[in-house]
Amino acid sequence: IHIEQLEIASFGPDKLDLNSCSKTMTEAIFQRKTTLKRVTLSFYSSIILDQTTIQTCNIEYLNIYACYIDEFVTLLKHLPKIKRLDIHIYNSQNSDDTTDYEIYQNTGQYVPNLTYVEIHVSHIEFDKTEQLLKSIPQLKILAFSGEYLKM
Repeated sequence: IHIEQLEIASFGPDKLDLNSCSKTMTEAIFQRKTTLKRVTLSFYSSIILDQTTIQTCNIEYLNIYACYIDEFVTLLKHLPKIKRLDIHIYNSQNSDDTTDYEIYQNTGQYVPNLTYVEIHVSHIEFDKTEQLLKSIPQLKILAFSGEYLKM
């Protein structure tokens, strides 16, 4: 099957168990052989990306509603063709986790075509968002919104 666009939406806590389907979904969407160019994932709760199954893929336009920042940064490193991104980011799963700023370094080199970003952050330290954006110097268009930012 040759599919270029995929949209998955599930609203309400009982609609989709992301913990049980995360690995399958990650394997299906973020893989080398995928023909997907545009992907939209919208969920009631934050998606947990199975980091062990993410492969470099050809996605050019990505819209994710509800993702943890550290997982998102790791995902970016597997999207070399990404051009446009619309993302809703939350703090890490465990708010007591310490920040590993090394994961933010050189993110821009992994996404050389990324020039347009709409980023919405919630319940997150501003310095994490700042580190992420500074690591992508080729951005031409940035739309930023935030709520409950921790300074």
